[in-house]
Amino acid sequence: MPDSDSVYPITCSLLSAAHHTSPIIHHCLHTPCPLLPHVSAAYDPSMQVQLSHPARTVEVKGPKKVKELLRELNLVVEAHLVIKGDDLVTEDEMLYDGDQIEIRPVISGG
Repeated sequence: MPDSDSVYPITCSLLSAAHHTSPIIHHCLHTPCPLLPHVSAAYDPSMQVQLSHPARTVEVKGPKKVKELLRELNLVVEAHLVIKGDDLVTEDEMLYDGDQIEIRPVISGG
């Protein structure tokens, strides 16, 4: 196994003084620490997709383009708006695991 300074050179060089002041920080910088059970259970790498009609939330694995997501959900690309975070995105925009996505139908009327 390589020494920890070669595994984490940037972290160690940026925080090299930390190990002199805190043995806990030094240990965590140099030793892989597993996620606690409650943290790892809460971590979900999929996209959270909120749909309006009918109202529901689904999880989808990324990465994929908006148009691929809509096809996977059996939705017509031209009939839906896709919002990533607070931004409206185009059909060629890439979506990734961890993204918060909302899909709204386009409504017109007179």
